[in-house]
Amino acid sequence: HAEKLLSISHSQADLLFKHAQRLMRTVRGGGQPPAAVLELVASAPGAPPPTQNGFAIHNGFASAADVRFDLEPFKSNSGEVAAWLEHAAKPRCTPNPVPARSAARVEIAVVPNPPAESPPGVYFSKLVVSLSADIERPVATRLLKLRVS
Repeated sequence: HAEKLLSISHSQADLLFKHAQRLMRTVRGGGQPPAAVLELVASAPGAPPPTQNGFAIHNGFASAADVRFDLEPFKSNSGEVAAWLEHAAKPRCTPNPVPARSAARVEIAVVPNPPAESPPGVYFSKLVVSLSADIERPVATRLLKLRVS
């Protein structure tokens, strides 16, 4: 009986240690892989048409899912919000809604001519793409780096 009690207590201790490790990874940020960076370029007037950048997403739901974009405002490297770049990037998904258990492509169109008051530089934002079916689940996160020339 003592041997069985010891083996049970060792199993419970192992479970507690694994749970504590998961909590620490979450607190430290090690539980999620870093988000990929997508570099975009906005050119001055008279430059080539807007560039498009994109990535694939996958609908793991058993039914079609609607796409929702959560795009944070662009900020300078010092953290100041660049209000003039509010509509500089326009995400869209093809197809939308995404059919059950299939892939789709998210494209980000860049406005070619930023307003005159936008100083040249690099601006940063974050895009979270979620699929909504019977529940809503984030499926992709991208950090956007916009170069304004």
